[in-house]
Amino acid sequence: MTTTPHPPISVGKAAIGALGILAVATGALESVVTPTLPLLQRELDMSPAEGALLSIVLLVTGALITPIAGKFGDRYGGKRVLIRLMAVVCAGGLVSALAPNLPVLLCGQVLQGAMVGALPLSFILVRKHLPPR
Repeated sequence: MTTTPHPPISVGKAAIGALGILAVATGALESVVTPTLPLLQRELDMSPAEGALLSIVLLVTGALITPIAGKFGDRYGGKRVLIRLMAVVCAGGLVSALAPNLPVLLCGQVLQGAMVGALPLSFILVRKHLPPR
C-alpha cells in the first residue's frame, strides 16, 4: 500500500507577509534594549552588570527555547506552537512595559525571548506549505 503525498496547501501572500513581519519583529526585539540601557539604568537604578544581564537575557532565553519549540512544533504542529509562543511574547511585552523594577523587567524579557524560538517555526511552516520552487 503506497500513500500519496498531500499537495502543499496554498498559502496566501498575506501569510507570507505576516511571517516576514515576524522575522523583522524578532530582530527588533533583540536590538531594542541596547539603546535604552542608559535610560533603564537611570530609571531602575541598575548597575552596569545588571544592564549587561538585561541585554543578554533575551538571547539566552531564545537559545534555550528554539530547540524546545522545534520539538514541540514537530510533535503538536508548528502553527499551534507558533500561536502559543506569540501569546507568551505578548505577555512578556506587557510585563516588560509595566515593570517597576529589574526582576520584573527580567521576567518580561525572558518571556519575550520565546520570540526567537518562533522564527524557526515560521521557516518550517513556509517550507511545508509552499511549493518547492
